[in-house]
Amino acid sequence: MSSASVPSQLRGLVGTLRAEGFEQDVEVVDHRPPRRGKGRHAMLLRALENKSSRVDAMLGSTLLASTQPHDFLGIDLWTNDANMAAFYGDPAFAKAFGALFAPPGPSLELFAHQPGWHQWGDMHSGDAYTDHWFVVARGHLASSDPATNQAVHDLVAATGEPQVTAVGDVAHVVFTGLDDPQEFLAIDIWSDDTYIEAVYTDPAFVKGFSLLFDQPATVQVYHSTDWHQW
Repeated sequence: MSSASVPSQLRGLVGTLRAEGFEQDVEVVDHRPPRRGKGRHAMLLRALENKSSRVDAMLGSTLLASTQPHDFLGIDLWTNDANMAAFYGDPAFAKAFGALFAPPGPSLELFAHQPGWHQWGDMHSGDAYTDHWFVVARGHLASSDPATNQAVHDLVAATGEPQVTAVGDVAHVVFTGLDDPQEFLAIDIWSDDTYIEAVYTDPAFVKGFSLLFDQPATVQVYHSTDWHQW
């Protein structure tokens, strides 16, 4: 992973992405002064080893003016629902993890992987690259009918796939909310940041993407780090 300086601030939102056979926890950290930053994060995350099958730690970028270098994104992959619930439900861990951030601290969201929706690559697709970027799209889907939402998404994604994969988009992975299936999360993994801003500000993309939602979605960009992860 590329080296990154310890940010002077952290920002956080914690989310869990559930997929078939495993669960993926996503932490998006909001602008809050950290207690010990990178070192504290490493100490806490060691408790996840041998429990979570994978952890990615990302920091914000200035691309799309969506994040800053002190914004944090963590993605945890789980193979056991009970272990995940026990770990994050442990008051000792919650207290220690919460101490990394100023109040109100991280919050929790739950999402389910949608393998039937049009996508390519997977959450491991960035591993082949020393530097890679996660583009995280969040929004509320326009229809209460999952089949309608999938049809609109699949048309937009399939139409854009040849263009974006040609310029560095190596994965597009789709999730919807467990409590509210109209909550949408997509993670696109990029091997190169050269064309990220051009793609996501292209009028044709913006128009097609907006068809999915009943209100404007957010798009944020994070960069790989050398923080403790596996």
